[in-house]
Amino acid sequence: MSNKRFLHAALTSALAILFHTSAPAQSVNQSKPIKVGDSLSKQPGKKEKLSLVPTREDKAAFAEFLKRPQTGMIRLLPRILYRSGLKISGGGPYYSFDCLTYEYGYGSDIELQAPLILVGHVSVPPTIADYSFVTGLAGADYGLIAMLGDAPIEKVTPESDGVRFLADYRPATTGARARAEFERFRGGVINNGHKYARSAPVIVNQTYALRSIIYDRSDVLVAFRVAREESNGSVLILWKMLKRFLSPQLIR
Repeated sequence: MSNKRFLHAALTSALAILFHTSAPAQSVNQSKPIKVGDSLSKQPGKKEKLSLVPTREDKAAFAEFLKRPQTGMIRLLPRILYRSGLKISGGGPYYSFDCLTYEYGYGSDIELQAPLILVGHVSVPPTIADYSFVTGLAGADYGLIAMLGDAPIEKVTPESDGVRFLADYRPATTGARARAEFERFRGGVINNGHKYARSAPVIVNQTYALRSIIYDRSDVLVAFRVAREESNGSVLILWKMLKRFLSPQLIR
């Protein structure tokens, strides 16, 4: 009897291992905390998309907003949390509102940044209070971000308070001037009580306006709003295209 029980147990274990290794991969759990440095690079493309694309529940919750023309919803991942990387170019902290892509290299308008925080020799995940949005990411490109408070994104227009300055702004036309404007907005410019800068802190339920100037490619004015921070460190964002300008050119 003991031999039979031994053979039965061995067969059961073998079948369990076989079943486990042949089972379909599970989707990424958006609510599962991920430690700094955790790598998603070995996960298949389907999982990568699931970690960026908003869920069906989120799409349903914001369905009325998303019915409006030139609107969308994205999820950004702080690069520091996924620095070993998704296979997507850039790793998920970038987005182009012009090309509608997370891929870096297509004129990204925005980046979600988070600092590396060390406690002794151990890195710990930053909190959303440490996050920032940054624009002007390559070459002579630059941009401006303004915080609009808890303003309903549906009501934001190019004429809204805090947005008109961005809508009226004329991009630099020479390399030297573009570099000077980049430095000027790095520290921030105050106009009519609003600050316009290259970066802004990430705050849930905050609405922002962004003017992103990418030479020889695009010049866009976008409103976006932080809808939620996920427990895995990603940020859910609603956005609306306010205006497209002519592709800016530099006099060389």
